Amino acid sequence: MTRADAPLAVRFVVAHNLPVSVTRVTAVMATQLAATGIPVTVVVPLVDWLDFKLFQISRAGAWGKLRWALRLMLECLWRGVVRWPWCGFARYGADARIQVERYWLIPSWTGHQAGEVTIVQHPYVIPNLLRGLGDHRAVIVSVVRNNYEQEIRHPVPEQAAWKQHGVAIERHLAVFRIAVSELAGQAAQRLGIPVDRVIHNGVDLCRFHPPATRVDRQPK
Repeated sequence: MTRADAPLAVRFVVAHNLPVSVTRVTAVMATQLAATGIPVTVVVPLVDWLDFKLFQISRAGAWGKLRWALRLMLECLWRGVVRWPWCGFARYGADARIQVERYWLIPSWTGHQAGEVTIVQHPYVIPNLLRGLGDHRAVIVSVVRNNYEQEIRHPVPEQAAWKQHGVAIERHLAVFRIAVSELAGQAAQRLGIPVDRVIHNGVDLCRFHPPATRVDRQPK
C-alpha cells in the first residue's frame, strides 16, 4: 500500500495501560504504522479496566459497592496526580513518534482528523467513544482477538458475566470489525457478531482498507 492509499492518521484506543499482550500487539502495530510515516496516537485510560470495575459495582451488594467505589476513588486520585507513561514505550520498544493521549471515562475526539481510522482493541469501550463522537465523522474498527465462545464459559462467574456483557454490547455495534484469527472470527459470528475480515495477528497494511463512512450508532 502506498502512502497515498493510507489513512491520514491512525488512533488506537485501549482499556488499560498494563504490560500485557494487547499492549505488546498495539505497540508493534503502532510502530509499524509510524515507520511508514503515518501519524499514530495511542489513547489510554487513567484508570485501568474502568468499564469492568463499573460493571462490578453495578452487580455488587451495598458493602461491595462501597468497597469498589472507595477503591476506584483512590485509583482516580493516584492516577490523576501521577502521570504514568504508556508502558508500550519502555516495555515493548514502541516508536518514539507515537503520540499518547489519556482519558478518564470517555475518550476525547479533540484533535481528530478527517479520514483518521480509530482501532479499538477492547470493543466494549466503543459505546463510550460514541457518546463523545458529536459531529465528528469517524471510521471505527473493532478488533476480535479472543474466542468469545470460550470466554463466556469462563469458570469464574464474575469473569463469565463480564464476557457475556461484552458479547451483548458487540452484537449491537454496527462498526467495521476484524478478527485476528479464523477461530476468533468464526466464534464471534456464531454468537451473532459480524466479522468483516480476518487479518492474522493484526493489521496488514497491504490489505486493510476500512470504508470511509461515518459509524452507524444504531443497533443492528
